[in-house]
Amino acid sequence: MRNLLLILAVTAISASGLTSTTAFASSCPGAVCKNSIPRTFARPIKKKVRTCVVNRCTRTHHAKGTCGRTYSYQRTVVTYRDVYSDGSTRTWQRTI
Repeated sequence: MRNLLLILAVTAISASGLTSTTAFASSCPGAVCKNSIPRTFARPIKKKVRTCVVNRCTRTHHAKGTCGRTYSYQRTVVTYRDVYSDGSTRTWQRTI
């Protein structure tokens, strides 16, 4: 019984064309096939090259205390820019 199920499964797979290289090549037009094992092309690794300080400023914030009185305080905001190996950048801020 096991052998019969195995034979039926192999027959179904070969009939569907999943084992042929032409079936894979038609589903993946840019792929290169060799012995029906697809080759994958890795994307270049994107690494952070450096981080620069773009801007540093002090901002005044206002808040209310427990008695309802308003008070002001200052926070320093630093803006950074990350530069990656592929030339892309990312800008982000940190409040100190």
